[in-house]
Amino acid sequence: MIRNLLVRYSRQLPTVTLILVATIWSGAFAAIKIALTVLTPTELVLARHLPPAIAYGLYLAISRRPETIQLVRQDGWRLMVMGFCIITGYQFCQNWGETRIPAGTTSLIIALNPAITAIVAARFISEPVGRWRALGLVVAFAGLYVAVCYGAGHHVAVGYWQGVLVTAIAPILGAIYHVMNRGMVRRHNPLPITGCVFIAGCLPVMFLLTPELVTRMYNAPVGFWIAILYLAFVNSALTQLLWTWVLKRVEVARAASFVYLVPVLALFWAWVFLDEQVTLWLGLGTVVLLVGVGIVQANRPFWTTRQLEQTR
Repeated sequence: MIRNLLVRYSRQLPTVTLILVATIWSGAFAAIKIALTVLTPTELVLARHLPPAIAYGLYLAISRRPETIQLVRQDGWRLMVMGFCIITGYQFCQNWGETRIPAGTTSLIIALNPAITAIVAARFISEPVGRWRALGLVVAFAGLYVAVCYGAGHHVAVGYWQGVLVTAIAPILGAIYHVMNRGMVRRHNPLPITGCVFIAGCLPVMFLLTPELVTRMYNAPVGFWIAILYLAFVNSALTQLLWTWVLKRVEVARAASFVYLVPVLALFWAWVFLDEQVTLWLGLGTVVLLVGVGIVQANRPFWTTRQLEQTR
């Protein structure tokens, strides 16, 4: 009997793990909002990604040095562009946007990643869009329009729209990264690529690592440190390990379906920790947006394993 229970539990473990990963990813938006009470958007890029970048650097130097040197020699400029797109630029736009708009709204804009990727892929690598995918894009953007324009429940100021526009740059940069990464993983092992991208993304903001920043972080409240540790190690490092483990046991298409939980859970965490209101219009816009993104992915999905890791 106990053996049967263990077998049944082991079969459900990948599903439980996927729910856990989606939950952790969704918490990043509220954690960013908390961290921004101490750091600027650019400083947060450094504080969040420098620890994983150092860990990756040590690992690659010790365990995969020849492979990493060959990767840098062959595709060094691509790694720099990818690092800027998905770390420096993407994260800055998301962070800056959260200084102007709610964390829940930010999560909805970021959820457009698959839709934007479909557009960029169609433009640069002749990935066909098709009628259904085009319909999905229209539906997704219609849902975002409803959520942004009416979801706040009140008149939105100019600063709000500035936040929306800057945040919307993040999925565009993410899409460029995904398209470039698609070609890279065909030639190289994904792990060194990810490590080099983290390192390359931190290089443009290393000048911010000053004694004043260290002192300010040292004197920051406990809540700030919980948010930073969560973003750097739980949201980035732990979820990558869990995601890799899951993808060895389930299909990518099944794993991708759990990503739709991220914006929904993000709205919940923003309500719990940030007291952000979830209005009827915001909920309606969320549903419409996710339906549109679902149509885009269901029709010959472009989403790959590594691309899914950047939706948080």
